[in-house]
Amino acid sequence: MKIALAQNIAVKGDVEKNIAHHLMHIKNAVERKADLILFPELSITGYEPELAADLAMELDDRRFEAFKDIARSENLVIVAGAPIRSGEGQKPFIGSIIFIPNGTTRLYIKRYLHEDEELFFSSRSSMDQIEHMGQKINFAICADITNPQHPKDAARDGCNLYLASVLIGQKNIDYEVDLLRTYAKEYGMTTFMSNYGGESGGYISGGRTGAWSKNGEAIEELEHLESGLIVIEV
Repeated sequence: MKIALAQNIAVKGDVEKNIAHHLMHIKNAVERKADLILFPELSITGYEPELAADLAMELDDRRFEAFKDIARSENLVIVAGAPIRSGEGQKPFIGSIIFIPNGTTRLYIKRYLHEDEELFFSSRSSMDQIEHMGQKINFAICADITNPQHPKDAARDGCNLYLASVLIGQKNIDYEVDLLRTYAKEYGMTTFMSNYGGESGGYISGGRTGAWSKNGEAIEELEHLESGLIVIEV
C-alpha cells in the first residue's frame, strides 16, 4: 500500500482555491500510484478558527464531488480537513473527511481540542478506524496526538497505520514528531503526519511532513517548508 502525504499551503478561507490545490496534489499522488492521500488539519479552509462557523460545511457539499469522483475512478482514499456543521446553534467540529473508493464518505472528528480552540469548536468521539487493502487505519487531528489515550485506543483496536492531520508550529514540531516516533515504537504501528507548508491562522508551520516506522525510525520527512508531496510504501 502506498500512502501520499501532502504538505500544502492554504489560502485563508478560500475554499475553491484550496480545493484546486488539493486536486493538484491528488493528481501527483495518482501519477505515483498512491492508494491513500492525507492532507493537514482543516486543509480545505486553512486553520482559521475565527472563520470556522461561517465556513463550516456539510458532508454532502457539492464542492466535494470532485474528490468523490477521483476516489471512485482511481481507487484512492482521500482524507481532507474541514470545519463540519454540528447542528443548529452549535459550534462546528474539526473534521477529517474520508472519501472512500466505493462512493461512501466517512468522518473523523477531532476528539481532543486545544484550550483556545474550545471557543470556536465542539468535539466528540466518532469513527476511529477504516480497513483498506488489508490495513487497519486510524486517524488523528493535531491535539489528539498530545493525549496518550488516543494512540493507546488505536493500538487496542489493532491499528497498523496511524495517520495524523496537523497544524504544528515551529516551536512544537520537534516535540510532536518525537511523540509520533514514540507511539510507532511503543505500539508497533507505522505513524504518519501531514503538516502545513506555510503560515495558517497566524502560525508558521514547522513542516516535517513524514512517516515513522514500527521501530521508531524516520522513513522519510519533508525538510523544506513549502508545498510538497511524499509517497510512503508500507
